[in-house]
Amino acid sequence: MSTPMGTTTPITEAVTGSNLTMSGQTLGDMAWFNGTEWVRVVAGIPAGTTSLPIGGGVISAVVVASDASADLQNWASFLRAQGKNVWLCDGTADNVEIQAAIDSLTSGGKVQLSGGTFNIAVALDPVSNMAIVGHGLSTILQTSADVKIFLIENSETNVTISNMLIDGLKTNGYTSHGISLSGVSYITIDNIEIKNCGSTSGNIVIYGSNNINLVNIYSHNATNDGISGNQIHEISVQNCKLNSNGRHGLWFFNNGGPGHENYALNINQVSALFNNNSGIYLSDNGTSRSFHFNINNVITNDNVNNDGVLLIRMRDGNVGNVVSKGNGGDGIVVDSCDGINVSNATLFYNQGRGLFITDDVDPALTCVNVNATNIIAYNNDQGNTGCAGINLDDSTYCNVTNSRCYDNQTPKTQEEGIEETGTSDYNIIIGNNVSVETIGIVKAGSHTIVRSNLGYVTENSGTATVASGQTSIVVNHGLATTPTRVQVTPTLLSNAASFWVTDKGATQFTIHVNADPGAGTATFDWRASIGEGN
Repeated sequence: MSTPMGTTTPITEAVTGSNLTMSGQTLGDMAWFNGTEWVRVVAGIPAGTTSLPIGGGVISAVVVASDASADLQNWASFLRAQGKNVWLCDGTADNVEIQAAIDSLTSGGKVQLSGGTFNIAVALDPVSNMAIVGHGLSTILQTSADVKIFLIENSETNVTISNMLIDGLKTNGYTSHGISLSGVSYITIDNIEIKNCGSTSGNIVIYGSNNINLVNIYSHNATNDGISGNQIHEISVQNCKLNSNGRHGLWFFNNGGPGHENYALNINQVSALFNNNSGIYLSDNGTSRSFHFNINNVITNDNVNNDGVLLIRMRDGNVGNVVSKGNGGDGIVVDSCDGINVSNATLFYNQGRGLFITDDVDPALTCVNVNATNIIAYNNDQGNTGCAGINLDDSTYCNVTNSRCYDNQTPKTQEEGIEETGTSDYNIIIGNNVSVETIGIVKAGSHTIVRSNLGYVTENSGTATVASGQTSIVVNHGLATTPTRVQVTPTLLSNAASFWVTDKGATQFTIHVNADPGAGTATFDWRASIGEGN
């Protein structure tokens, strides 16, 4: 609540320096009479000034913290006495003064908060067409009761909150989130550090809203999520750090079913580190898929119990330029999705796989049309559970191209480079490098095409000779595994009349002739391949 500032006596005439005497006076000094002497409030303020030296641009109202500098408090008291829209807090329920400043802006405008600490006992309720701006991280808004700090709802639009630190003080047992957006649009949260909110949702919570811009945010140490959103669209998360939160760094989900899908989600230049579950998690909880999203230029390292990037029931999206290391699950998971492009990702030292493409969560929504290119997956499976660098599980019509999987550890942990499991089929695995792997590629689908992968030979050819006195020759085919097809063409049969192939195995096959070819021998050209259509 506001309190008078002692015995301050504003003298509006005493602003030019020409009609009073102070030690070291300069033109533009502002002074007040304390009952005994003239005291300089702030040095060098131009004559006629009617605003405080904080913030910039057009300021409609100013709120000064109880622990702001003495000069600033004196000046605020001076301007308040002149009827200016300046509010001075007392450190108890400072939301009263801030809300009064907000409510004074009947046509919108800017509320400037000074540096210092503001104690919030009732949620602040911004209105449309306004900005609440702090003085950088020296402006601290903290709860003094179990309440949200900002609650923006009821179709409010065009609101900005920027340049401050928000502290939910969960150590005091408070369980609310710091910023709550519900049913609003065109909201910008910029240059905010927000921490320690004990809500079951997170530090920043968005519901049923659109056109939300979250920029330059450091959200950390929430009981649950750094940022969460439900039934949202046209959301931008840019240049944010989401670290050390109790659940996910970021979780956008839809629990409203068909017709409420999230869409137009853009996540760029985000780091999500040391969260207790996943770093970045996008999901749809119903029979539909949320859609149209981009995750780009992100780092998702060391998330403790789950994945770096987790996508469930999503479609038509892109994940690119990702570094995902040391997570408790997989580097990137694409689960029950359709039409996802994953590119330029470096995935390493994860407890599970580097990249996992699956229908594990919802077999009714088979994972299809996933394109993975330019993936580097190495030294994964730190949990030693038999995982591959890239695993396609129960997935169809997916492509893995121009990627490299390897394990250069001693002993190795990443069991396979690229592996198909379950009912996976009709996939294409072409142009990859699996040359430093214990097992390069494991193929499950009879229609999957595996071709031109360094370290995994899928076709080879050569010549073979059945010597005089023999009726067979064992040929080392040099393929990565048992050939699907062996084609043999005789170039000389001599005394033999017919030939055939048996015993196709992981390393060899045998060519037989029906009789000893004699001194002329029997010679053959052969070609072996893995997979039909290779």
